[in-house]
Amino acid sequence: MRGRARPAGPRPGQAPDDRPALRGRPGGSPPAATALALPLPFPPGRQGQRVTLPQARKRPRRSLKPIVLFCTCAVLLTSIPGAGAAPPPSPDPAATAALAASYNRWVAGLRTVRAGGRAHVGADGEATRAFDFSMVLARPEAVRLQGRWGSLATLFDLSGDGRSWTLYLPRERTVVRETEGSEAGAGLLIPPAELLAVLLPVGIPPRDLERRGAASTDGDLVRLVVPPGRGGAGSAFHRVLWLHPDDGTPARLEVRRRTQLEPPLLTAIYHAYEGKGEKAFPVDVEVRLEAGGQWARFVFETARINTEVKPEVFTLRVPEGTTELDPEDLTPDFLPEADDATEPERP
Repeated sequence: MRGRARPAGPRPGQAPDDRPALRGRPGGSPPAATALALPLPFPPGRQGQRVTLPQARKRPRRSLKPIVLFCTCAVLLTSIPGAGAAPPPSPDPAATAALAASYNRWVAGLRTVRAGGRAHVGADGEATRAFDFSMVLARPEAVRLQGRWGSLATLFDLSGDGRSWTLYLPRERTVVRETEGSEAGAGLLIPPAELLAVLLPVGIPPRDLERRGAASTDGDLVRLVVPPGRGGAGSAFHRVLWLHPDDGTPARLEVRRRTQLEPPLLTAIYHAYEGKGEKAFPVDVEVRLEAGGQWARFVFETARINTEVKPEVFTLRVPEGTTELDPEDLTPDFLPEADDATEPERP
């Protein structure tokens, strides 16, 4: 027998429900409610009843950002060389003063140099070039450097001091002049001022080292930071020297304009010496210039120290009719490409 449908609304005696009706989804699935209605197994006598369980209260999610940041910092600190390590120990002040005095005696023992050997030069984006050279240096500031290809014709003739230089190219019948203050480059050649700073360096004023300098150990070497000299003493540039502790000869030199925070204008590495103590002379020297990634390596085959050098040696006579060339237009084509060596590793 079919019963009649009960009209919608509250049953007799039941209060009306003012809550809005929940609309089901198309297809008949009811929407998710704020409570979970689950059929649960009940003890005997309560089969088939349904109970409504309140949802569990959600715990606030804790951010993992602090933990991730801490772990990242820890990894970075362990990956940085020297991070967390103690600063290098400083040598005894008396030992530092004695080492600087040894360096000054070595510097004072170099007055003139006559040498010859083979050089390789290059720069960023340039092929390595090579030539045989002969050079003469004399204090206070005089340089003459000639390049040849074997025993054949002269490739170039460079003469100058710490302020200006003249480069003569006999095969091209061209002359290039750098005037004082222009700071022009000499192609792939190391200018005279830089050669003097490396091969005939100046001493360390004890007053500048004591008051404004610093000393520390770096492996088997002693590292001295020497600020620009005052009152005309020492160098006008900021220098950092790595010295051999036994005789004070330099293993490395970095030259900057004013402070150690600047990139070095010049870096020199003294790979090998002949002689000991005050009579030692570097016979394998690498020079790096900041401008253009320029570099040179000089390997000396002969060297005579403190022989008489007359001033006329540094006079460069340019024939009449030679073409004048601006330093900016100078290319390295007057030097032959090397076929016996590659560029040394960068310091």
